[in-house]
Amino acid sequence: MKPDFIIKFICSVFALAFVAASPTQVPAATEALEVRVAASDSDAEEGGLGVVTLTDATLDLGGLYRLTGLRFANLTIPKGAPITRAYIEFAADGQDTAPTTFTIEGVASDNAPAFTTAPFNLMLTNTYSTPKVNWVVDYPWVTVDQVHQTAELKSIVQKIVDRSGWAPGNAMAFIISNNDDVFRKAKSWNADPNKAPKLRVEYTVNAIDVRVSASSDDLYQGYFGASATTYNGDTLQFGNSSYYYPGLRFKNVNIPQGAVINYACIKFTAKQDRPAETGYVRIQGEKRLSPPTFTTANTYADPSVI
Repeated sequence: MKPDFIIKFICSVFALAFVAASPTQVPAATEALEVRVAASDSDAEEGGLGVVTLTDATLDLGGLYRLTGLRFANLTIPKGAPITRAYIEFAADGQDTAPTTFTIEGVASDNAPAFTTAPFNLMLTNTYSTPKVNWVVDYPWVTVDQVHQTAELKSIVQKIVDRSGWAPGNAMAFIISNNDDVFRKAKSWNADPNKAPKLRVEYTVNAIDVRVSASSDDLYQGYFGASATTYNGDTLQFGNSSYYYPGLRFKNVNIPQGAVINYACIKFTAKQDRPAETGYVRIQGEKRLSPPTFTTANTYADPSVI
């Protein structure tokens, strides 16, 4: 059976695209992965004096100068997979109703190591990735074993799986803090492995995003003829009757031969506001196995379009 692929060619900053009609989009297949903290050294607490505890039955999220570390191992997420949703789930282990806002950060590691009891292990041995996520907890946390979810963490997870050294089966870790004298108590792995913190990640499979990656791979021709002039400035121009012909070239498009293409589009970022104008653009593909990059030579050659 041929694999199904969703392809999105994402370009850099261009001018404006006109679309006659929106095509019917076929959603890419989505995988969901759920992994719990799986060891005593994968959920840790660090106090203000740098003492790290790995064996508490209760995880105290928050507190002045305190950090909580969570590590999730054996995450079979492909490198660079588009992350559509991610969150951590906790089982409550105590009561607290005071509102607070937690900061959640990812550990900038290709394969996050287990925590240790070395002083300040969470603060000093980890480099945190960006972006940070704020998790506003302004609701009661009062029923033991009730499940609570963090805010959306897909931006953090995406940053980690996009790292050059990420590979399926690696581990990722998160650090939670609020620097506030307000806590939320959650079950740890030591209390009950079946109620330990759980990471859920949803990601798209068989989707390929490729950007234009060189100045010579996006440019436009000012007039269709032997004496045409080509441009490769900071704007790609569409429209203006039939005198402008933009060209786009995408390298390293990793599609298996014979793959079934369910949906493909080119995505542009507008550079100019033109709300009063409508129209359409005809898109043709170049019929070559591996088209060469464009040049600014004033010559014309039949592209042998598809």
